[in-house]
Amino acid sequence: MIQGMFTGKKLSDYFNAAIDDPVGARRIISGTDKAQLIAGYHKNFPNAINASQDAAKVTEAEPEDAKARRQAAGSIGDGNPIDPLRRLLLVSPCRR
Repeated sequence: MIQGMFTGKKLSDYFNAAIDDPVGARRIISGTDKAQLIAGYHKNFPNAINASQDAAKVTEAEPEDAKARRQAAGSIGDGNPIDPLRRLLLVSPCRR
């Protein structure tokens, strides 16, 4: 890809300081099939990375209604909520 050994097209033909052409870059591998779809991935990937970094910085408080629902659903002795599968196992009798 870097040297253009597959098709004669190389990354620097489509990505450099002056060019950002994800649609054309599809020619590096196999023509332009699904070029628009892959260009969408190219556009959205940095946004997803940035969003995940921003989300990691935010500590989200638990809304009061969610807290009340969690408490009503029950918890184990250490205060952790019981997940649905564990609740099913605790309530359902084992049959052999």
